[in-house]
Amino acid sequence: MIGRYLKQTREESTDGNALHFLSRISPGKACVGIAICYTLTLLIQRYQHATHGTNLTVDNGYWLLPTFIATVLILLTLGQADIQGTGAKFFQIVGMNTFGVYMLHLAGLVLLSRLQSLSWFEFMGTMNSIAVTLLNTLLCACVFAACLATSALLRNIPYIGRLFTL
Repeated sequence: MIGRYLKQTREESTDGNALHFLSRISPGKACVGIAICYTLTLLIQRYQHATHGTNLTVDNGYWLLPTFIATVLILLTLGQADIQGTGAKFFQIVGMNTFGVYMLHLAGLVLLSRLQSLSWFEFMGTMNSIAVTLLNTLLCACVFAACLATSALLRNIPYIGRLFTL
């Protein structure tokens, strides 16, 4: 909704000064802001891991200020982007399945955390903090891809597909 509002504001306004203050942020500055927010979130996760043993998640992560700011900046940046070809098709598929991914991701992360307790993943106990973080990021990307594929498949099943659309 925020991205749609910003895009509509840009299209309706002919005067650059009348634009909402967020729409004046350049994509480069927005990307730097996103990187800073994710770095802060990563540091919070590493702190929670060290003090509480939290893995693959940030306690109350959706309620953190860096999460909110990063979300707004991502919407702003993608709202300004002009994507064509294969990239446009990819973002269309992801966009159509975001609700399904949202509904499935927690189950995927719980499953992944249970898989990490198997002997298969014992090697992670000998890795340094940075390597574990990178591997967890890769595994979370795999969970996202699996949830995206599952959501795309379930959308095509009559009646069940309605559960995965807004």
